[in-house]
Amino acid sequence: MIKGKKNRKAFVEEISGLQNIVSNFSSSDQHYTNAMNRLLDYAQSAEKEKVRLLLRVLSAFPQVKRGVKRQDYRSFLLDFETQVSKMGLTDDFLDEELNEKEQKIITLYRDENILKKSRIIEFLNSDIAEPSQHSSLGKSKMITDLLQRLKTSYDPSSDKLLGTDLGIGLEEFQEDLIAVEEEKRILLFRIVNGLRGGFIQNELATFICQEIINSGIIEDKLNKEELSDESKIIEKLTVAEKSGDFQRSREIAERKKSRSPEPRYDSIFWAIAMSAFAVGLWYFINSL
Repeated sequence: MIKGKKNRKAFVEEISGLQNIVSNFSSSDQHYTNAMNRLLDYAQSAEKEKVRLLLRVLSAFPQVKRGVKRQDYRSFLLDFETQVSKMGLTDDFLDEELNEKEQKIITLYRDENILKKSRIIEFLNSDIAEPSQHSSLGKSKMITDLLQRLKTSYDPSSDKLLGTDLGIGLEEFQEDLIAVEEEKRILLFRIVNGLRGGFIQNELATFICQEIINSGIIEDKLNKEELSDESKIIEKLTVAEKSGDFQRSREIAERKKSRSPEPRYDSIFWAIAMSAFAVGLWYFINSL
């Protein structure tokens, strides 16, 4: 099996490269064949434990292009698993619980890619990789990016998402919500309400919250459910940062109106402040 930090990191890069190839499976029949052959070539030459880890990553963190259904992606993976079973890798082996070292590789993959591949919404889930200070910062950034795409796409006159190139369409947003575990949808609901009337306009906040409810969450849970320590940290980080951004934007606009600009050190200061805040908050909650 994979030993040493350097080898684990190299394996994670290997998985990430294969994932990039797989993401093109739906472009054409030829791309499907090419992606499948690349995976099968790897499965034939790699240790069986590596193949199992590869499948866990591909299943847990689907990298799909816009407009591609996750169901189509799952069908592709099922096809791969069927081919792999012919090589002697049984379902029992593939479903076997990961040991501590294998779990570290999954967590390393998540930490290495959570900011590089921020549109893989499944990175928000906590069922396969243990939460960490790094992942909390990454998940906060992912939620911020999602909210920004929603802001870019939302048309208040029609109360719809227009699905622009830099934004997100309604069907894509709905599928993303279903892909996220319930607790993280509750977290998103609370963050949106925490930013309502500031970073997020009231109309958009109402639209997002309704879609979260429509995703199948009992409404009582949205305000009463106790969040995990990880989610509490992400909520505080995101609301604090974006509330601060909104307030600073207003201050900048007011300074421009008065024509008395001041030196800008905001970005450096807030980057340092938010990192320090995250560290302090993480240790505080874990010391309780």
